[in-house]
Amino acid sequence: MRKQLFIYLSAALFVTNAFGQDAHFTQYFLAPQLINPSSFGVINSFEAGIQYKGQWNSFTKGYTTYAAFANKSFKKEKDINSSKAYMSAGLNVLYDQAGSSQLTHFKVELPVNVTKKLSEFSFLTAGLYLGFGQLAIKKDDFTWGNQFDGYQYNPTFNSNELNRLQTKNYLDAGLGLNFVTLRKVKDLTDISTPKNIVGFSINHLNKPNYSLYNTQALGIRINFHEQYYIDIKNTFYSLVPSIMVQYQSKAYEVIFGTYLRRSFRENAEGKGTKHLSFGAFYRLNDMCALSCLFELNKYTIGLNYDFNVSKLLKSSKSFGGLEITLKMNSPFKYSNNETKAFNGKVL
Repeated sequence: MRKQLFIYLSAALFVTNAFGQDAHFTQYFLAPQLINPSSFGVINSFEAGIQYKGQWNSFTKGYTTYAAFANKSFKKEKDINSSKAYMSAGLNVLYDQAGSSQLTHFKVELPVNVTKKLSEFSFLTAGLYLGFGQLAIKKDDFTWGNQFDGYQYNPTFNSNELNRLQTKNYLDAGLGLNFVTLRKVKDLTDISTPKNIVGFSINHLNKPNYSLYNTQALGIRINFHEQYYIDIKNTFYSLVPSIMVQYQSKAYEVIFGTYLRRSFRENAEGKGTKHLSFGAFYRLNDMCALSCLFELNKYTIGLNYDFNVSKLLKSSKSFGGLEITLKMNSPFKYSNNETKAFNGKVL
């Protein structure tokens, strides 16, 4: 426990200025494969979902982001407890639109990873992704200071701006590691809940040419994320703190927070278990968020709202962005987990 707190506090103290350059979600842990190609294939044999986020729409034409993902492990359920390495593969799709010019960013990624069982309760996954992206401006009705004739805007004046492309295609690549520790006692659900998840990834390894002006490369983004499940003894409650730290081209982003999770069990076999979680998150110098999760057997619904606390507070009036996640999964069933009793019930 002390070790985990040290990691969280250290990350928060050493990073003081936080903002990101890639599209991101506050509930990043619901689809970590979007930031780390090794973050799937251990907890669930299959996952699929969609995410939506709208931001800054209270005072300008802000950001609207959509993401979809699906991944599949190629290890059979009957062999999950063996030590033999196995592969998993997936598909990520991202679409983002921003500003009055309707700047759009479309990206498709193909992540592949290999998982090795290290011990009875721990797994290490190494993965990489290859991606194709496209930037485009749907509207080009800009006005420039050089087109002001002293009295009014004159569209016939040359803007003297550099020629820019209307679309830009690029290839992308990245890699990552993910370490998962399973709990030693059977969870209150047939959907396996881990004890700890730690991930590290390096994105944009090839520094793709990302600019419509054809002069700027997309910087390498380094990401660290962790989620830890802390059971409250002799109760059906648990705390789930998490943190994500990113660094890219002298820009920083840090998100940290926690959930209070309540488990509801319908029968002694653990089938039909549901979880309800409420929590709060903070992105340094940017936002505070209220968040909730509904885990309904093999389905998850995530709701989140960001409240702006940055220097844009006066303009935004603290309104930030709504985030919605819908996810389904097919969990592995680990047969080597122990059980314990609480008030005559199997936990």
